[in-house]
Amino acid sequence: MPRERCVTMARAILWPTIAMLIVLALLLTLGTWQLFRKGEKEALIATVSARAHGAAVSLPPRHDWPQLDLEALDYQKVRLTGAFQPAERHVYTILPETRGRAAQPGWWVYVRLVLAEGGSVFVNRGFVPYAQKELSSRPASVTPIGTVNIEGLVRRPEGRGSFTNTDDPARNIFYARDPALFARSLAVDDVAPFTVEQTTPNATDLPLAGQTRVTFPNRHLEYALTWYGLAATLVAIWGVFVAGRLRGRRDDVAG
Repeated sequence: MPRERCVTMARAILWPTIAMLIVLALLLTLGTWQLFRKGEKEALIATVSARAHGAAVSLPPRHDWPQLDLEALDYQKVRLTGAFQPAERHVYTILPETRGRAAQPGWWVYVRLVLAEGGSVFVNRGFVPYAQKELSSRPASVTPIGTVNIEGLVRRPEGRGSFTNTDDPARNIFYARDPALFARSLAVDDVAPFTVEQTTPNATDLPLAGQTRVTFPNRHLEYALTWYGLAATLVAIWGVFVAGRLRGRRDDVAG
């Protein structure tokens, strides 16, 4: 009789236990994955900080551009010497954090800089509010004439997702930094496969330079603890469930 009772009780909790173990494994996997992402994010933050806040280096020479590892160069602070060309390319943006006057939708202003050592690179000179897209709406925002010396952060071309809007080169409206597309829209060549985010302040009020985001949120530990907490809660609920089932079975047999 005790053996039959044990078998009956085991059957009563078998499938709930299997379901609990499957969900528990999923929760623990998600928690562990968040810890792995935490390590990746910390490494990224350290790398970007070292590149962006270290001493500026010379821009890679033109003959090295085809072989560049753009990911390894991303956020590297560089110094440039050259002459800006008058045409602007405008990339729509909504800055993710409040930044004073830049806390509104607007445009990144990209201008081609013809380098003294040859070739050219599109430089993001900074942010302008949405209503001041056109140069005529900001008369003080004059593109510097002649040779300039600036510093900035190298950025690789921006990837496009399924929700990225379609560019409209004819209206000078872009939704991703894409130096090749900028070059085609202006019918120019010999352009670097990367862009540079200017950090040197502009002499005029607009564009607002130095708005590049070089910090990243790192909440992966919080997410990991959430998943592990849910796993612990699941085990506790399962324990209460099993205890209740076994007690009910014992009462039935006793009755």
